[in-house]
Amino acid sequence: AGMLSFEFSSGLRKIVVNCGSGHRHDSYIQRQNRSTYAHSTLELSDQSQARFLPVWPRSLRPQDRMLRMSQKDTNVKTSVNNTYKMLEAEHGCYETRFGITHKRILKLGINGNHLIGSDELVYYDTVNNNIPFRLYFHLHPDVDVWHIETNNSMILKLQNGETWLFSHKGGDLFLADSAYFGRGDVTVRNSKQIVV
Repeated sequence: AGMLSFEFSSGLRKIVVNCGSGHRHDSYIQRQNRSTYAHSTLELSDQSQARFLPVWPRSLRPQDRMLRMSQKDTNVKTSVNNTYKMLEAEHGCYETRFGITHKRILKLGINGNHLIGSDELVYYDTVNNNIPFRLYFHLHPDVDVWHIETNNSMILKLQNGETWLFSHKGGDLFLADSAYFGRGDVTVRNSKQIVV
């Protein structure tokens, strides 16, 4: 349930990540890590993009069947010009419940020094145009982050001293706790997430 989620690295240094599968942990954690909240993407009205139903009643096993919330395919387009590599994608996982399609555009500078993203909600039901949303950007545990309230942005510092600026337009910006279940990690690593 992480449609249009992404990960972003500078060389081998991870910056924006998803929480990981949690495959070394119990089935409850594995199920939570399949939810939209555990991915760097958009969530509407505190609801995951898909529902997970147990194979047997009251089962919490990760093999539970996922029900798609939309029968429409995800549309993806890529393009390249002299300035950016661009990805445009959309999904309709929230269309049945809210009459909304999520569109995301990511533009990566050719030199890799900046990433510009935009998220758009397309409403098919004008009565339902006040649905609360959250955008999650989970950070790798090795990234230090500070909220600069004067210009409402975030400073991200990598272990090699490299610094990135996260800024946005629209919505409130805040910092929250997160957890990272990396492929080689036996224990859970505490991390942070940027939430809009």
